[in-house]
Order: sequence, then structure tokens, then C-alpha cells
Amino acid sequence: MSMSEDKICTNGASIWRSASSLVMTAIGLGILAMPRAMAQSGWVGGLLSLFLSTAVAAFGALLLWRAALLNPQNRETPMASFEAIGRASFGRAGAVIPSLVLHILLIFVCAALLLVLASSILSLTRVLSIRIWLLISGIVCLPLTWIKDMKEVGLVAAFGVATVAAAVITIIVACIAHYVEREDDPAYQISSPSPLDLIATFNMFVLSFTVTVTEPTVIATMDNPRDFPKALALAFGFILLVYTAITILGYLAFGETLLQVDTVVDAIAPPADSLTVVAWVIYIIMLLLVAVHLLVLFMPTAHFIDSLCRFDDMGRWHTPRRATLARIVTRSLQLGACVALAVAIPSFNRLVNILAAFCIIMLAVVFPILFYLRLHYLNKERVNWIVCAVALLLLLLSPVLIGAGLYVAVTS
Repeated sequence: MSMSEDKICTNGASIWRSASSLVMTAIGLGILAMPRAMAQSGWVGGLLSLFLSTAVAAFGALLLWRAALLNPQNRETPMASFEAIGRASFGRAGAVIPSLVLHILLIFVCAALLLVLASSILSLTRVLSIRIWLLISGIVCLPLTWIKDMKEVGLVAAFGVATVAAAVITIIVACIAHYVEREDDPAYQISSPSPLDLIATFNMFVLSFTVTVTEPTVIATMDNPRDFPKALALAFGFILLVYTAITILGYLAFGETLLQVDTVVDAIAPPADSLTVVAWVIYIIMLLLVAVHLLVLFMPTAHFIDSLCRFDDMGRWHTPRRATLARIVTRSLQLGACVALAVAIPSFNRLVNILAAFCIIMLAVVFPILFYLRLHYLNKERVNWIVCAVALLLLLLSPVLIGAGLYVAVTS
């Protein structure tokens, strides 16, 4: 029986559930960064970047889906992880290199989340400095990082869905209220004259639509993995709707003043202004959102380090106590690296621009294309010439996107 005849997972996820998983993978840092990215590129440049990035991210996701189905061990069962697809494509290097890029991405994301946490506390307390609050936030979060398994943070992850929804609604309502109440018209630009700004905006928007990290797992757990394009279409339709609303309303409400702040939250509730009800609400939501997502996104790298150190191997560690103490040390060092990165680069926008330029272009564009082309070659299957032409064009453009994005991130 082929996969198209209803195979794979008799009790797997439906199209709607799979689409929901993709939505929760994508919607995160983008809600804080996209309005400012729009201000950086202007109306025309921003909207073109938004829709073009959607198409590019969807193209990469579809190529990764097709690569996942080219399982050399069993064509009836899709490969269930990014590393597995990489290993089937390029051997050990194909598994190790994407894994390293992924964990670099997660460390940068955790650093950015710590920065949002510290800046929210600073805005509420109005004492000390952002770097001091980063150190305090790291100390407060430290015991949470010692949790051993993802099973123990399952409820926390579920709560994270609610915090994202609350953040989206709050930002949209606050932007509408600010636009209606303001007496003067903010300054806008039609399009940025700088190609570098347009590339940085495009990279940021690709980051906001990236689902490839969790996509293989979603595909493998579907009732029928060949229905993945339907789930992707539903997910991207909803994500595009949410991001378009936040991006347009944010820029409409605040205009070019967004370029003077780090995130849209700083524009809605300026840290220098007196605390209003809106400021209290949005900062408390940010605290909850960041605390939850920090724990969830910290765990994959922590488990990766656990596997490298083989903490479950009592022949190596002799006693559970020694293994546990060693695990606590490695988790603490990992969090320390995140805090140090945030202290060294205390700008959410700059951190996100760096990871968008390098890690995201690699994970959302370069790796899916390379895996797709390599597995088609190994399986001696023909590649559609239009798909191949678009894929090769994106591969050629990727170094430009990475280089220009990193330049803007470093010099901004």
C-alpha cells in the first residue's frame, strides 16, 4: 500500500492539528520585530519583503517535505528529524552541521528572550540597568534550566500558546488605540533607498515564517504525510494574516519612530514614560511569554549536550548523583553563555538580525534545497526544471542575503 492510500500513522495528527503545530513554531519573536522591520524598509519595500519571504519560506518548507519522503531506508515512512534528512543526504556531516547551526540559533533566541525579560523588568522597576537585570534574570531562571526532561515542561509549553495569543491580541489592540488617539500623523516612507535595509527586512520576515526546524516531526506524525502541503497552506495563510495585521498596524500607528526603539513593545509603552494600565498589561504579558518560551527553547540544546556527555551512562559517571551534578554544571554554563551573549549585545533587534541573516537563511533556504537536490540525485529521480532553477537561484542569492544581513546587524 502506498502513502497516498492512507498509510503511515493510523492515529496520527490531522491536517488541522499539523497546521496548528506549524503556526506555534513560527509565531514568536516576529510579533516583536516585524513592525520595526517594516519601518526600516517602508510601505512598498516592507510589503514586498513580507509576501516574498512568505513564498521563499514556503518553497523551502515544501522542498524539505519532499526530501523527508525520500527515505532511503523505507520510502513508506518519512524521515522524522532535520538531522535524519541531513544524514541521508550527506552522511555524518549532513547531520552535524545543520545540528550545530540549529543550536547556535537556539542560543541566540534564548539570549534575545532574556533581553526582552530584562528590559520588561527594567521598564516596570525603573532601577538598575539592562545589563544588571540580565544577570539577575539569569540567576532567577537558573533553577528552571535544571529540569531534566521536556515531559516536565509540557504544561509550561501549553501555557506558552496562551501567552502568544495574548501578546498578539494586546499588540494589535494597542496599535489600533494609539493610531485612533494620536493627533498628529506619524512620518512614513514609501520604500527605503538602501538595498541593505531591504535585505535585512527580508531576512527578518523569513525568520518569522520559518517552520523547517520542527517540520520533519510534524510530517512524520501526520495521518497522511502527503497531505502536508494542505497543512502548510492553512498555517501560512493564518501566519500571514497575523503578521500582516501586526506589521501594518504597528507601522501605521508609530511610523518612523519605530526606528528609535528596539521592539514594538517599547513604542507602545515607552520605558521613559509613566506606567499606564496598557504598559502594565503588555509588560506582564511579555514576562510570562518570555519565561515560558525561554524554558521550552532552552531544552533542545540542553538535551543535545546531555547526549554528548552521556549522563545516563552510569559506567561513565558511576553514580546518579555525579551525573546530576555534572548536568547542573553544563546547564548552568549553557545559560551563562546566553546571558553573556545578551550582555555583550544588549539589543533585541541586533540579536534577531544576526540570527535571521545566518542561521535562518541556512535552515529555511540553504539546507532544504541541498537536501532536496542531493536526495533526488541519490534516488535517481528527475527534478522539475522550474523547481531546480528557482532552487539554484536561491542558493546563489543566499551568500548575498547572509553577508548583507550580517553587515546591517553589526553596523546598525
